[in-house]
Amino acid sequence: MVLHASWTHGNSVLVERWRVPEAANDRGAAAGPLGDTEGTTHVDAEVSFACVRLGWATRFVVFDREGRHNPGSGDLWCHVAVPTPVVIAGNRVQADTVMVNWESSKRSSLFVAAVHVWDGNKRIFVDGKPFLGDSAGGITARSKDPNVIPNLNLLYRGNLRRRLIYFGVSVSLRIRARETVDEYLEIRSVGIDFELPG
Repeated sequence: MVLHASWTHGNSVLVERWRVPEAANDRGAAAGPLGDTEGTTHVDAEVSFACVRLGWATRFVVFDREGRHNPGSGDLWCHVAVPTPVVIAGNRVQADTVMVNWESSKRSSLFVAAVHVWDGNKRIFVDGKPFLGDSAGGITARSKDPNVIPNLNLLYRGNLRRRLIYFGVSVSLRIRARETVDEYLEIRSVGIDFELPG
């Protein structure tokens, strides 16, 4: 039985700067790709991801920096902190399911390539092929109709196998461009279902 479902809106996504996880000093902490600026990450010599926060999502746009519209490939990681009820009524909670509401303008070449879930600094879930064969997007495109009902069966769902939670939970998403340009992918929301042991 789900005790608590906690969600974070997609426009709160944070992009990981390239190489920073390996930083051990101030020299390593500055080791992003040359020319990185706020909101833009270069993924190869010609292709960049722009990170645009919208009312309904964070949108990643893949573009050719030279304006030649040549397709390119690359990855970036982004992270979403999920509000975490660690202890309820004296009992430590368990994380049961991770869910991601996302959509791509071209799923065959721009997609979420991995989902990781973290309990503090402990990785508790890895799915390296999360969307092969799955549909995505609870609501297609942006909707201004408040009466639209999402199709929750179209969300990505990962089974966390009721992991006991000790700290805050974060979800990491690897976004992959494969021979694409001028396409976009949106992260709309990320959620976790929590339960009490029983």
